[in-house]
Amino acid sequence: TAMIQRALDSVAPGGVVHAHRGTYSISVLNLPSNVTFDATGATFVRQNVANSWMLNASGTLGTTTAMTNTPLASTAVTVTSAAGLAAGQTVLLRDSSYQYCNPGCQAQNQEINTIYSISGATVTLSNPTIGAYTTVNSPTLTILSAISNSKVIGGTWTIPTGTEAGGMYLLYGYNTSITGATISGASLLGTIRVDTSAFVTLGHNLLKDAQTTFGDSYGIVFNEGTHNSRSESNILTNVTENTYSNNSRYDSFNNNIITGATDSGFNTHGTGNSFILAQGNIVNASAQYCFAVGYSSDFASDTDITFDGNTCINPTKTGFSIAGNTNGLVDNARVTITNNKVYN
Repeated sequence: TAMIQRALDSVAPGGVVHAHRGTYSISVLNLPSNVTFDATGATFVRQNVANSWMLNASGTLGTTTAMTNTPLASTAVTVTSAAGLAAGQTVLLRDSSYQYCNPGCQAQNQEINTIYSISGATVTLSNPTIGAYTTVNSPTLTILSAISNSKVIGGTWTIPTGTEAGGMYLLYGYNTSITGATISGASLLGTIRVDTSAFVTLGHNLLKDAQTTFGDSYGIVFNEGTHNSRSESNILTNVTENTYSNNSRYDSFNNNIITGATDSGFNTHGTGNSFILAQGNIVNASAQYCFAVGYSSDFASDTDITFDGNTCINPTKTGFSIAGNTNGLVDNARVTITNNKVYN
């Protein structure tokens, strides 16, 4: 672990670290920004260290300033102080409003953006906001040291039976990708999990044989406000489920192949997600549904969810489930199902 970590930490920005062919026993590798880690042909075996990830890529939060009212689709943000802000910085916009607070407060209103320019107390963003922020909810703009412009390519990543550990984790990522990796044996934490990130690509990965001894073991998870990100052309075999949850927005799940899910193939999970597209996927032999929006214990409405051109084969229950909370307080809305095929 130490040898590979030194290489990742010392490479110049924009550089590439190549892992030579061979087998490496590792605990946790930490991926920095502006690095390509090319692990093609290398095999990584997790040491018996519980409750962490094989590869961790986590950004950090910096100085925070208060914002005034910022409407949806705006590129102009007024702040109380622009001290320390500069063009080109990555920032996190968030406020104190949540999609739901029972159990716990989750699905916070938040998004990642970059600063295009600054004039006085007005910050011009590179992209229009995808949420609205009002002073009653104490909105803030925070400088973010994101894991940005990094890539993980290839590698076989194995968690031995009986070891409780996750595959890869991305927190505060921006314009980062994981492609061509084979990850097996992940447990409760998940195989690839992406929290509070933007413009992330997960593609052409093989994620398989999750361990359910410790609880649900998910395949791909987008979580806590991850937005404008995509999972495409992955193969997922024998994982619990793939889920976009907790106010994930403007994300896609396309052209993936899921076999033997021990729950549903793909589920938006009733936690305040919106503008999610699932297109061109094939789900075979799922233990529940092929595709689901929410479930009987929904915490917040999922809206503007589209399923198009998917194929569902031999689900234990039905091809699609659109479920609101059984107490009638939470219903999902604007779910579109078109051009799909279900074979039983």
